Amino acid sequence: MIDLGIAQSGARQFREAIATFSRGLEIEPNNALLLRWRGHRYLSVRELDKAYADRISYWTTPTRNCGDDRGNTCKDYTAWTQAWTEIKS
Repeated sequence: MIDLGIAQSGARQFREAIATFSRGLEIEPNNALLLRWRGHRYLSVRELDKAYADRISYWTTPTRNCGDDRGNTCKDYTAWTQAWTEIKS
């Protein structure tokens, strides 16, 4: 998947590469290389907020369970992404 996206990038097919990297992330949502490459392609098409979100490095993927005495009060990745999108709008 990464090789195909890189080839598409080399042919300046940036939106196709974004779609390829996105398909890969459906299979491996925590794959840092897929996020990195997709983030760079978002930069290529000037979708800066999406590029920024892809290039954030989490220590771990945000989960509902905070891992401490707060219990399940934290935001999971989907909720975190939605909250970020609302803030940026």
